[in-house]
Amino acid sequence: QIYLGGNEAGTRLNRLFKDAVKGEDLPNALRPVLARFVQERAGSERFGDFCSRVVWKELGQIMAQPAQTTQP
Repeated sequence: QIYLGGNEAGTRLNRLFKDAVKGEDLPNALRPVLARFVQERAGSERFGDFCSRVVWKELGQIMAQPAQTTQP
């Protein structure tokens, strides 16, 4: 399991980002979010703050969308 988004003060805990990731798949699972962090971070923003601001917001929007159904 990969948890992201906590902070050093412990006022924001990590949240589950991906479940059941094999060790050999870990770099590929993290590479996209780390690349975005490098490109999109705000000033000296920390990684946990970036995840809270960007990653969780986007995942929340995806989860809020109705499931798409396919017609046979």
